[in-house]
Amino acid sequence: MSKEKIVSSETMAMTEAKRSNMLSWFNPVTINKRGIGMWAWVFQRLTGIGIVGYLYLHFVTLSSLLQGANAYEEHAYYYASIALFQFMVWGLFVIIIYHGLNGLRVILLDIGVSIDAHKILFWIFMVIGIILSALSAYLLYTIPDIEKVM
Repeated sequence: MSKEKIVSSETMAMTEAKRSNMLSWFNPVTINKRGIGMWAWVFQRLTGIGIVGYLYLHFVTLSSLLQGANAYEEHAYYYASIALFQFMVWGLFVIIIYHGLNGLRVILLDIGVSIDAHKILFWIFMVIGIILSALSAYLLYTIPDIEKVM
């Protein structure tokens, strides 16, 4: 057997092992055995992707300023006319709150503060995040529209 065939066989076996490893990550039997730290890491990545997606939409909206103030206002009124928009804004607040608080937790762990109590620190920050999320929902839905006030 030539050396090229051996290498390609080993490469194919490694690729297959990686693929089965990736699929086992979603196995319902083992998914409950993962710790809080792993889920915090997964949600940190997902919220980061969500924030990047928001920034893209934000830049698209701001780019309409290049066409003039009227075009920007049309863009803004279009988003405001969507019934789901306020909920999406609140969802953005929740994502940013989680991402920021979990990032602060990771910084504290990196500098050595309470490494042994990382689970307790996670739940403390989650309670703070829930309180801040509820407060942001209250403020978002109770503050009257600027146009109605003016």
